[in-house]
Amino acid sequence: YGSHQISIPSSFNTVADLLKLPVDAFTIGVGNPTQPPLYQRSQADHDNLFHFYAEDTWKIRPRFSLNYGLAWSYESNALNHDLTKSAYLAPIFGANGLGTEHHSPRNFSPMLGFAWSATKDNKTVVRGGSAIYYDTWDIFNRLIERVILSPLGTGRIPLPDTTFFSAIAGLNNFSSLPAAIQPTSFSSEPTVFSGGGLEFLLPLFISQAEKELNSGLPVKNVDLFKTGQGLIPQNFRLPYSEHASIGVQRELRSDLVLSADFVFRQYMHQLINGPDLNHYNSVGGPVIAKCAPGQALVVPLECSVGPIEAEISGGRSHYKGLLMKLDKRFSHRTTATLAYAYADSVGYNGLIDNSNWFASWGPQAGHHTLTGSLVAFLPFGIQVSGITSFQSAAPFQPFVTGVDFNGNGVFATAGESLYPGAPLPGAGFNQFGISKGKGDLVQLVNQFNQTYAGTTDPLGHAIPSITLPTNFSFPRSFNSQDLRLTKAFRLHGDRVRLSVFGECFNVFNIANLTFYNEVLNAPNFGQASQRTSNIFGTGGPRAFQFGSRFIF
Repeated sequence: YGSHQISIPSSFNTVADLLKLPVDAFTIGVGNPTQPPLYQRSQADHDNLFHFYAEDTWKIRPRFSLNYGLAWSYESNALNHDLTKSAYLAPIFGANGLGTEHHSPRNFSPMLGFAWSATKDNKTVVRGGSAIYYDTWDIFNRLIERVILSPLGTGRIPLPDTTFFSAIAGLNNFSSLPAAIQPTSFSSEPTVFSGGGLEFLLPLFISQAEKELNSGLPVKNVDLFKTGQGLIPQNFRLPYSEHASIGVQRELRSDLVLSADFVFRQYMHQLINGPDLNHYNSVGGPVIAKCAPGQALVVPLECSVGPIEAEISGGRSHYKGLLMKLDKRFSHRTTATLAYAYADSVGYNGLIDNSNWFASWGPQAGHHTLTGSLVAFLPFGIQVSGITSFQSAAPFQPFVTGVDFNGNGVFATAGESLYPGAPLPGAGFNQFGISKGKGDLVQLVNQFNQTYAGTTDPLGHAIPSITLPTNFSFPRSFNSQDLRLTKAFRLHGDRVRLSVFGECFNVFNIANLTFYNEVLNAPNFGQASQRTSNIFGTGGPRAFQFGSRFIF
């Protein structure tokens, strides 16, 4: 960086030491924090949910029953049905997408199911069913948009660091940097602007923003500040799910029942949180051109100073599972259950690409789940019970931090991505631990070093080479056994009883490790940083608990 050196303390002992570090991102909130915002407040402080249903059971034959029904759901105020978007947002939402957000008056939920006793001895039952279920969301989600679309001076508006970047760039003479490291935002390149500098300028930024906020111009907040979050498209739909199952249950003997069910669930219109529809940090430039110096606060000039992020109802996922259960009913002083599920859960896993929202499509969980429980009543009023749990490993996704392979700028947004970097190219998403193993990772890393390392991404970031640690791991399966011993005392016949119990969680003290580092270009890649919580819950470090219960 020549004369523009980034100064990093040799140790961090005080807040002042931390403030010497470069600023990566910040957001400033200005305005009245009252929620809901005061503008047309009576339209925002409530939501009425109506749900009507009718269902019936028809016993067509002595051994065949049919269940059927229909429900209707309606929400009066789930979205901002009273607000329109300003013409400034027409390049984002289209000229026909600026009206009030639509209601959903056709949320019908049909239901159909059956139960058939397939054999004359009534020991074999075939059953199935399907239905549609509509969901809601927290109406708080729409309050940020209300601020963005309200008249200037209403509510508390969040302003990203890009709003103030041009002023900071001028004060720190960023223009004198070589072209190869010329920052266009704090996330595009490291800068010498430190936390101390931000602390010094923060009161000035707030006072200037509040001055503009209270200027009295007859425009919406977004028209002046030219950036926004939480915007909801006109055709936004609340999520719903489609469920279907079919199975068979067989009584093997008087105290033993085996069941098997195939289950399908599909979740539609799931929330895609925070995609930047303006593509502000993309290599191709934003949809609404960046403001030149001095243009940011000019109304009605069509330019932008940051991302314009939306809430999109376009996510989806599905679950397919074979569920099997063996039930031993209470006899010979014992009862037990053994359940196993082989499942395939696939879907949207979060925002990783502003140009392809489904780039994160992949597995969402491991395939196998096994659970067993046992309760035994021993002499002298002693009861022994236990639970064993097993879940196969969760999927694992390696990332390369600090680069953007396709230049879409999603990792340069204001913290909306859930992930620490860009997915390793060529691996799909969430495939490791499911369809790919360590050998596949080694091969893909070698290909990465040959193809990408030493070059730059479309935004000009240097792409590092990757050196895998000698020892690294993927997440392991979850395994835990819990045990409880209870002794009951009768103090006054059956009317007063005292139970004393002792419990041991994770009897074999199996280390169920979590939070494996996913960053390939970090020294501790593939190392776990935590264990499952040990607050007297299954799977944590071995723990004992003693207690009593007095019943009268």
